[in-house]
Amino acid sequence: MRAPVGGWPWWASATWCLLFEYRALRAGKVGIVTSIASIEGAIAAVIAVILGERIARGTGAMLAAITVGVFLAGFGPNPADEEGDRPTGRTVGLALGAAAAFGFGLYAAGRVSQSLPVVWVLLPARLVGVVAVAIPLALSSRMRITRRRFPSSSWAA
Repeated sequence: MRAPVGGWPWWASATWCLLFEYRALRAGKVGIVTSIASIEGAIAAVIAVILGERIARGTGAMLAAITVGVFLAGFGPNPADEEGDRPTGRTVGLALGAAAAFGFGLYAAGRVSQSLPVVWVLLPARLVGVVAVAIPLALSSRMRITRRRFPSSSWAA
């Protein structure tokens, strides 16, 4: 299974986006990282436009405004922050990497879903995430799930 974009295995972006986002969350605040990473849909739309999809001008303008607003929301003042507590370049870079990987995955999954059933579009990314992220974390004893949280964690997986 290859993506229509340069032959990159589209499902591998799921692992990359998780790795970028988890590293960003270790380096910075959740509100900043998730705000930046949430522009993934806009990135997928930009990729689609670059590769020839057409969107209405009004849609493009709205998409740009929403993306800028969401991105800037992560940098808004927080009364609980300590003086001078701003995101680092590393945090922003990792969060942008996560957004880019998520965006590429969204675009590629949309393209692949035109020729495959949806289950085959979703399953490989989940399987790679489990094999490349969850299993190594469990084997290294770095994944800690309490007995109380096990049911909801296993259901989410």
